[in-house]
Amino acid sequence: MDIEKPSHPIKVLLIEDNPDDQILTKRMLEKTVHSSFDIVFAESLSTGIKITTDSPIDVILLDLDLPDSAGVDTFLKLKLQVLEVPIVVLSGFGDEEDALKAVREGAQDYLIKGQIDSNLLVRSLRYAIERKRAEETIKKLAYHDSLTGLPSRTLFNDRFAMAIAESKRNSKKMALIMLDLDHFKNINDNFGHDAGDELLKEISTKLGNTLRKTDTICRMGGDEFAVLISDVSTTQMIDEVAQRIVSTIGKTFPLLGIEQRIGASLGIAIYPEDGETLDILIKHADTAMYEVKKMGRNNYLYYQPSVNSNSLEI
Repeated sequence: MDIEKPSHPIKVLLIEDNPDDQILTKRMLEKTVHSSFDIVFAESLSTGIKITTDSPIDVILLDLDLPDSAGVDTFLKLKLQVLEVPIVVLSGFGDEEDALKAVREGAQDYLIKGQIDSNLLVRSLRYAIERKRAEETIKKLAYHDSLTGLPSRTLFNDRFAMAIAESKRNSKKMALIMLDLDHFKNINDNFGHDAGDELLKEISTKLGNTLRKTDTICRMGGDEFAVLISDVSTTQMIDEVAQRIVSTIGKTFPLLGIEQRIGASLGIAIYPEDGETLDILIKHADTAMYEVKKMGRNNYLYYQPSVNSNSLEI
């Protein structure tokens, strides 16, 4: 696989406390004619972490044995601080097993000191960068909806688990809102699925803008969305979010030059009284949402075991 030469130098951070190895690595990178590198040094893990937070780094060369850390723990500590930066691990002849463990834990490659030449070093660095990009692309596809870019059900599950843990620590509630667009099928039937997709993307953007950064919106499929409202202290807070959503989606949207008005039906379930698992909360919020549809749509309703016409909360 051929990789184009980058238009700017690749910035390499070498975390290595041996001056001779620092000089040798710098010389090997200077020998290459196919790539250009800008190398900076750190002699301890803590210094290396500080450098990565202060300036952009393209790739890290990491010696596992440093004055302030040793073995595979060195990689694990660094990885927690620089999740988006590719890391190539350096090890001695007798430490290859630790290097392999680091690769299993997420390092992009490893090199054995004394067995490295200029070509091998450059190849390892450049391919580490490409592998990291590929990993991030796969992760994005797995954790985000391909049409709207919103979190996928997988990521939503993770956020829910984190929100539950936070709720238990702080004795706070949270709310799950299930949201279904009203008469969306008419959009697809009258304007086509491409127009429907464009409308879903625009609605997703507007929905995201109505929420706090700590809240999560997920496209569950089709024209159905789920919203997780964390750190709830009062019912009024949930009311305000639900009213903003109804108001936002109730506005007109330009579609192929024609202003179209749609609405949304929302059902709300509260953790923990309406359920302590995501599946149960979704089921109960769905129950409330379908009741809204029966009562005229474009509104919201809290889940009740026996929902009736007098329970509409707006």
